[in-house]
Amino acid sequence: DSFNNNNHNLQKKKKKNKKTNSTLLSSDISYCNKHYSEKNYQSSSKMKKSKDKYLFDVDNKMKHSDFDVISKNYSVFRISDYNWNDHGFSLVSQYYPEVAPLLDELFNHIYYLTYHTFNDSSNVDTEPFRMAIWHYVHRVKGIFHDDYDYKQVNILLNRSVKTFIKKVVSYPNIITKKDFKHMGLDLAPSEKIHLTLLCVEALKQAELIYSLHAIMKYRIHSQK
Repeated sequence: DSFNNNNHNLQKKKKKNKKTNSTLLSSDISYCNKHYSEKNYQSSSKMKKSKDKYLFDVDNKMKHSDFDVISKNYSVFRISDYNWNDHGFSLVSQYYPEVAPLLDELFNHIYYLTYHTFNDSSNVDTEPFRMAIWHYVHRVKGIFHDDYDYKQVNILLNRSVKTFIKKVVSYPNIITKKDFKHMGLDLAPSEKIHLTLLCVEALKQAELIYSLHAIMKYRIHSQK
């Protein structure tokens, strides 16, 4: 009887926790739907310390802003100074040796994947198009490739495609079915998915480059 009573109480507690978690999740979703829009994000990144707890200031608004190549406040990140192949891969290997080759394989697979088609056209060399997407994403995120001719971006990517790419890497939550259907190029659905994957993986690599570069700088500084 004691065992049955304990088991009964445990089941009641699980149901209560499940209901509470469901309510919290519903509340979180409602909050996100209310506060995230195309124009700006509500951010809880500004922190204030009160006793032993941290409170978040949600009045700090964040929105995407293109990098200014002539800005006096910051400079673009040159890929020649730090990149995935020469620096990032080896650093990740030191901490997660089993993860580094998987990331490298993923980047290469998405970047080099091609069926040599462009909608109804066959035997097409799609590498310039894939390169333009990858380098444009890096450029949007402030990474500059010295060995790439950025004129190719304007030749191969029209304004509508650039807008879609920016949404993917900056505001993915506002992408609609209409955006995907009318992205500015007459592509097959599978090709549009590949384009999106190129954006996502280029973004992932860019974020890794920034974070791994910061770790490298910290390690150098801490050794002094």
